[in-house]
Amino acid sequence: METRVDVAAKEQQDHSAFACDTCKSDYGHDEAKILTWTCCGHEMTRLEVLYRSEPSPFGA
Repeated sequence: METRVDVAAKEQQDHSAFACDTCKSDYGHDEAKILTWTCCGHEMTRLEVLYRSEPSPFGA
């Protein structure tokens, strides 16, 4: 069963790998995928989510 994270990653495949300049400068990994929930004022990359201790507001 697909999670919200999986669905969000698929939806973003044709878009830029980064939501904003903050993600791009802090997480320069071309393969990072954008999630659909936000935290700290910008959308999160999959890499950022893996290294954050706070849970997603949607439980992803």
